[in-house]
Amino acid sequence: MGVDVGGTNATVGIAGVADTSVKPLFSLRFNTQQLPSITPAVQQTLSYSKEEHQINVTSLCIGAAGVVSSSKTSVNLTNVAWDIDVQDILNETPIGTAFIINDFQAVGYGLRFLDHSDTSDVIAVKATANADAFKMTKAVLGAGTGLGKSILTYDNQNKVYIPVASEGGHGDFPVYNDFEQRLVNFVKQKRGTDEPVVYEEILSGRGVEHIYLFLKERGRYPDTEHTAEIASASDRASLISSYRTSDKACAETMRLFAKFYGRCAKNFALECLPTGGFYIAGGIAPKNTEIFMGNEFLDEFTRAYQRSDVLNDIPIYIVVNYDVGLYGTFVAAMQHKIHTGTK
Repeated sequence: MGVDVGGTNATVGIAGVADTSVKPLFSLRFNTQQLPSITPAVQQTLSYSKEEHQINVTSLCIGAAGVVSSSKTSVNLTNVAWDIDVQDILNETPIGTAFIINDFQAVGYGLRFLDHSDTSDVIAVKATANADAFKMTKAVLGAGTGLGKSILTYDNQNKVYIPVASEGGHGDFPVYNDFEQRLVNFVKQKRGTDEPVVYEEILSGRGVEHIYLFLKERGRYPDTEHTAEIASASDRASLISSYRTSDKACAETMRLFAKFYGRCAKNFALECLPTGGFYIAGGIAPKNTEIFMGNEFLDEFTRAYQRSDVLNDIPIYIVVNYDVGLYGTFVAAMQHKIHTGTK
């Protein structure tokens, strides 16, 4: 069993494992914010698995957006009111073994499931020859409820890419000019803090909202037929994105969002040189693929004092398969089984 826990959705699924092959079977999706903990979602999926498919599950891997303990038995979730301790799950379900990995480690493991020729899995922004043949380093970056990162290096012994956990989304957002400094100050005021503004406050759903509200406060964008609807919505970011072709404030918001995304991606790429592919994941990218094809993102990605040549050679892909993180928990569970000899 695998569980992908994000700030918005939690997906619980079952997969079959034979030798080193994983076959996803089915999954159930839950609203994370409406769950009291992850245990009821696990219990419901176990019941469905047994009653509808006669499948008994004994092991579990959880991919969670937060800081995972060194023992991989607990996680402090970043954008959720509750945390996860595997002992609670072991006490209340038939599960025999369970462990936790970072959500973007799970996405990294899940890349092996993606078919680069299938645009329902991956969309190429800049493609290249088959980098897997040379086992080059890969990177994953994704904005959704929060912002996640992972670097993948190839393990020659086990013939698999190994993703590294990261809290890189909480790195400081770099400011280039007075306009951006005013944006940062606005976010500080909204968040009620004097601490540095991190990337996640700009590159996330609430980041889209921050940029939009900042632009509206400056008074340069008159109200439109969409303004009141956006103001009263519980999910403003989705509306801002959907109205980007008919509302100038929304259009400018998404232009800036794409630019800042490119900046974050560039800095990450220079740190790890992912010549095997830079993958853009998370909940926002699949719904806004065109902003990564435009000049704002790509120009910012290659804008460097000395190494734009290196950046130009890095292939970029958008992950549009929503279940990539869930699939990654299946792979991690399989690897755990191989290394520990558990059933």
